[in-house]
Amino acid sequence: MSRPKGIGEQIAKETTVQIDGMMSIFDGAGVEKQIKRRDGVVRVDANFLSGAATIVYDETRVVLDDINRLILCGINCGGSFCQHLLKSS
Repeated sequence: MSRPKGIGEQIAKETTVQIDGMMSIFDGAGVEKQIKRRDGVVRVDANFLSGAATIVYDETRVVLDDINRLILCGINCGGSFCQHLLKSS
């Protein structure tokens, strides 16, 4: 029986998401920077050529909806800190 990938006692989940709108390497870097800021994210690899990002995260600390919001910020705000992220959804 295989064990899931663990982060201490938590479980790490790996997901690949398609991202529309990444036009350059800078968009990919912005997406990575925004997502990496979130506690619970272990690893991010965004590729503007494939239009996708692979994210490893602790699903007990972050949900996919948060990651999707951060992806939009990465494209629209780049690596800048987004004030709108402080607002509750």
